[in-house]
Amino acid sequence: MKPTMDDVARVAKVSRATVSRVLRGDVSVTSAKQRRVRNAIEELGYQPLKQFKGQLRVGLQLPSDLKAQAYYRGVAEAVLEEARRIGCSVSTIGRDGSTNSLSGLICVGHSPQQKLGFPVVVVGCRSHAAGLSAVSADERRVYAELVSALRERGHERIAFVSGVGEDPVLEERLRAFKLAVYAARHPVSQLAFVQCEDFQEGGETAVRKLLVSFQPTVVAAASDELADVVSRTAAELELIIPSDLAIIGCRLVSGSQKSPSADTDAASYIAVPVSSLGSWAVRILLGMAEGDNPAPLRALVSCGIHWGSLADKPQSEV
Repeated sequence: MKPTMDDVARVAKVSRATVSRVLRGDVSVTSAKQRRVRNAIEELGYQPLKQFKGQLRVGLQLPSDLKAQAYYRGVAEAVLEEARRIGCSVSTIGRDGSTNSLSGLICVGHSPQQKLGFPVVVVGCRSHAAGLSAVSADERRVYAELVSALRERGHERIAFVSGVGEDPVLEERLRAFKLAVYAARHPVSQLAFVQCEDFQEGGETAVRKLLVSFQPTVVAAASDELADVVSRTAAELELIIPSDLAIIGCRLVSGSQKSPSADTDAASYIAVPVSSLGSWAVRILLGMAEGDNPAPLRALVSCGIHWGSLADKPQSEV
């Protein structure tokens, strides 16, 4: 029987992940473990199914017509940075571009339209990636924590502002928030959901109508840009933040900034570690390309909540 990576790991007395790292030339593996792995490879006659390191060609597909462009740029930058660190080649290709020379593909914000003969990792559209490996932010958990905390702080009239159009990232945030408030059994009469465009007059009109007619005590927004629309509109209505209205944004941060100190920023927001999404996508893709059984994998990257001064309970409810 043909030897596998698991056989190499067993003979070398290391983990399968260590074997993979040695094959990639990862310098973080100790010299002793490298020797054991290479001796086991020679002893067993193991031959990797895929080429490694600089010979591995990864394709990166990005959307061109969706709203959350900052999100996709952040993921792309993280993919390129992780690829440079490891030493593999990444090429950006269009949705209709050729994939003939690729060893694997990372799709950001969408799933491939057809089945491909190599590993694929989808980033940012958790519910659209059935049967494929996927990396996404665990926003359902963090929005559940947010809603619970808001209710504990005395907020009763809760609104959520999301973008207009079909974008899997913004759609998932709206879905996550709805699941959170329904799971908390929050009264439907005390909820409002509004869609609006960033930075446009129509968006401010929709938010103004929300603030005047529904009079929420807190508004959560699907992005920091939308949170700015809410903040500007509230100022025009002479609402005082946070005594009249609390605002929660959603911000893209590096992995090291996932849970920033509340003393460093007055704004409140969901912190999405976008750099971790990109780096995890590369690691999973390489693991599948190097492995003997590239079964689909799922990774949920933890998000955090930054509680700034804007999340205080309205004074009228104290």
